[in-house]
Amino acid sequence: AQEEIDGADGYPSITPLMSHTQVQILKMLMMDSKEDEKADRERKSTYQVHVKLSSEESKTIEVFLQESGLHVEDIHLLEEYLNNELAEMENKNIQALFGAENRTTTGVIIDKMGEIEGLVHEIATWMARYEDSLDEMRKGVRKIEARNKKLKVQEQNHQRLQNYLARLLSLLRLDNRTTSDLRRPDFRNKLKEMLAAASALQKTMNILLDPGIEHIKAVKERRQSHRTMAKTFTGKAFEFLSEYFNKLAHSRITEIKHSERGGMNPLSAAGGG
Repeated sequence: AQEEIDGADGYPSITPLMSHTQVQILKMLMMDSKEDEKADRERKSTYQVHVKLSSEESKTIEVFLQESGLHVEDIHLLEEYLNNELAEMENKNIQALFGAENRTTTGVIIDKMGEIEGLVHEIATWMARYEDSLDEMRKGVRKIEARNKKLKVQEQNHQRLQNYLARLLSLLRLDNRTTSDLRRPDFRNKLKEMLAAASALQKTMNILLDPGIEHIKAVKERRQSHRTMAKTFTGKAFEFLSEYFNKLAHSRITEIKHSERGGMNPLSAAGGG
């Protein structure tokens, strides 16, 4: 008995209508077809490309496969099916666009294409000018940033110079009491304090600085102030000492005259004793 070959779903077997030789040839063809399908599946599994899909994309592909009655290994058939669907949709869109119902509207759009192209060109020109303006603004911003950076460096250097100058002037600074004693000396009542003030002034004036530092305006002003105080102090000291020695000399002369009137020379008396 010949082995029957099942037909497609809903159709009877075609074996009774074929001879023995035809049945054998059909079996061989079916076996070759199955072998080809198997080899094709193995080739696809060997050269499978892994594409990372989101869960939503995976679900969409599964829906398309189910609707098309295909399996995962038949994904290339799904691609072909979707391409055909896309081509059909494009054809429908073209037919709808140029159909009798939309022909007038399409003609108006085509007539306006030149005007639209001109507007697009104007927009592109404006965008180019706008981009040039942005480039100029960027250059300006870079210049401002560079200038601000230089100003910041200058400010930092200025602050360092101020701090250094403040420390330097503190070395040349005299306290308020010493300054007052030097400008208005009182040799009669505070001789000891006056000598201390003169010593402090001398020490400050003997401080040696670099020639470049000496030419700084603040240092020059402080040096000039010290010289002025020294001149005032020495002038007052000269007046005091002149008056003191004049009084001392006058007192000694008076004593000598008084002794001579009394018949005794104080100098000879001292020598005789």
